[in-house]
Amino acid sequence: MIALVGAIVATKVFDLHHLGIEVIGAVPPGLPALMWPNITLGLMVTLLPTAFSIAVVILAQSLAVIRSSAARHDEKVNDNPDLMALGMANATSALVPGFAINGSPPRTSAGELAGGRSQLVNVIMSLLIGLVLVVATGLFAYVPQASLAAIVFTIGLHLVKISELRDIWAMRRSEFAIAMAALIAVALLGVQKGVMLAVLLSLVERLRRQYHPHDDILLRDQEYAEWAADRFSKGKNPVAAPAGVLAYRFNDAIFFENSGYFLERVSKLVASTKQPVRVFILDASAITDVDYTAAQTLIRLINQLDADDIQFCLAHAAPRLRALFKRYGLIDLIGSKNIFPNLRFAIEAQIKNIDDKAERIQSLGIKPQDYVVIGARRSSS
Repeated sequence: MIALVGAIVATKVFDLHHLGIEVIGAVPPGLPALMWPNITLGLMVTLLPTAFSIAVVILAQSLAVIRSSAARHDEKVNDNPDLMALGMANATSALVPGFAINGSPPRTSAGELAGGRSQLVNVIMSLLIGLVLVVATGLFAYVPQASLAAIVFTIGLHLVKISELRDIWAMRRSEFAIAMAALIAVALLGVQKGVMLAVLLSLVERLRRQYHPHDDILLRDQEYAEWAADRFSKGKNPVAAPAGVLAYRFNDAIFFENSGYFLERVSKLVASTKQPVRVFILDASAITDVDYTAAQTLIRLINQLDADDIQFCLAHAAPRLRALFKRYGLIDLIGSKNIFPNLRFAIEAQIKNIDDKAERIQSLGIKPQDYVVIGARRSSS
């Protein structure tokens, strides 16, 4: 405010307009009048691409402001009411007519720097804007445009969080690259194109992670993974690692873009074991969804394993995932007795299966040197 008053005084004293310094100029006084927009079908079709891009910018920018502001003040976030309020504000703005409404980072930062902590800031601001429009629009005739730019620039400096960028660089380089690309794009191309590019890069990065998600080998060649060993082979009720069992966890949903990678990973793991694999256990605790393409890939995998006398078992399948498997016919293919509530039960079942086979062979009175076990076909019961 002091800067604006100083700029007005300087304009009056030195006649800045004649010195080549652009001023805002006269602003029509009075509150805006309601006006029903004249929209035709052809105009809607013409404006739709631009309107869509503006909507994406508003959503991305507003949600970022809402969540960052809530995080700073330890407040809960409920996106739907905020987005509904933005929609109503934009619908009202169209009747005035006015600009598109969004959650503005500079205005939010200005309110916080002024000590604002509640929605009352917006109420007071709207009242002051209305008062200025009614009685004080003439003052803008003396305000240099550079003074407003300087105010926005100063506020914008507070939006660049160097410490957060440093943390992002240290923790996740890919996110830092997206942040810097968005910053440069906004500076060079403008807010609309810059935010659109940032959203596109974020989607590409997410798809990249889903295309090759992390996975874990939990049990192979009678050796548990480090964390699995703490759970199964140490402490109370230890579970010995049975021979010929390969336990594997895929840490994401399986769908069309990563189903080929899933099949490739399992095939390579089975082929790379030192001991022949007789049981493959899929830990589905991190698998949240399976689409049709992934279901066909699982059917192909199960049939491949079955052709090699390898039993496919499923562990940690959530109720929704089991419902999907049933819809795709995978439950019948796997066999209900080969689906376990958790990995421990699945491993213990393989140990018991080995013991049962040994007891049946011993009951026949056959000497160990006179027989060899080559595997067993799966029962669908």
